[in-house]
Amino acid sequence: KQCVEEHPKCNEPSAVFNPTRLLDIGGLNDVICLYETKETDPQLQYAALSHCWGGSQPMKLLTENQQDFKISIPVEKLPPTFRDAIAVSRELSIRYLWIDSLSIIQNDPLDWDREAAQMGQVYSSAFLVISAASS
Repeated sequence: KQCVEEHPKCNEPSAVFNPTRLLDIGGLNDVICLYETKETDPQLQYAALSHCWGGSQPMKLLTENQQDFKISIPVEKLPPTFRDAIAVSRELSIRYLWIDSLSIIQNDPLDWDREAAQMGQVYSSAFLVISAASS
């Protein structure tokens, strides 16, 4: 917060880029859901999680659960690393969070190729990147 308020360089507007999908994590007790950004959206302030996948991901975005995720994503089924990223983002009043396995449709090769090509921009445009050294 101090950085954005007191450092002119940190407050410079940049070209608008929003990832295709973000998690809307809302406030402390709000439901978490998938948000599909629109071209008309202003630059959204979001955090991005950089993490090592490790073993199998118990919870990931698939074509068959995409509509359900737009309504609600069960937090209790998320790995601790994801829950920690949600907690940090909420503590910093950042409403949106990008996590690759929940923001890219994992079983859609076209979506995966398109979104993977934008990952550099996803991280460089994020307000905050959270790096998890281990899961």
